[in-house]
This record gives sequence, C-alpha cells and structure tokens, in this order.
Amino acid sequence: MAQPVLAGQLLAGVYPSLLLHSTNANVIAGAAFAVLVSAVIFRVVGGGPGWPITASAVEFGVITLQVTAGHLRWMVLHVPLGVAFVALSVVLATVAWRTA
Repeated sequence: MAQPVLAGQLLAGVYPSLLLHSTNANVIAGAAFAVLVSAVIFRVVGGGPGWPITASAVEFGVITLQVTAGHLRWMVLHVPLGVAFVALSVVLATVAWRTA
C-alpha cells in the first residue's frame, strides 16, 4: 500500500508527496465504495452472506472519516485512523482468503 509510504515521506519533509497521498486516498475511497456496492449485489442477487456488507460498510466509513480528517489536517485523528485502516484491511483480507 502506497499510503503509509507517502505519509512517511510527508513526515520526512517530502511535501510533493501530499498531492499523491490525497489523490491515492480518493481512489481508495472510490474502490471501497465499489466493494460495498459489490457486497450488496452479492447478497441480494447471489444469496451470499450478510457479513461482507457490514465489513465493507465499516471499512468505507473508516476511509471516509480518514479522508475527511486528512483534508482538514486533523493529524491527531488522521494518523491513528490510518493505522487502524491498515489493520482492518489485513483482517478483512485474511478472513476473505480463509472463507474462500
């Protein structure tokens, strides 16, 4: 994931990374929304389980809060939420691979 690397560059004073960090955040938010829509379609059309909708909605909510905190420069929230997002992504990927 590029976001932690770009964030580290920002903290190290490589300020041109801010535009890439922001653009990447918007792409991630769009992808998370697509995952949520896919989870709903999978449940409604394919008869899949409901937990992917809940998990995707939580992840999309965390990402939305993360992007908002970043744009508002609320670093006290933005940095810990970034760590939580990475942890949540690892958990979701692990669960998805184990149940597939």
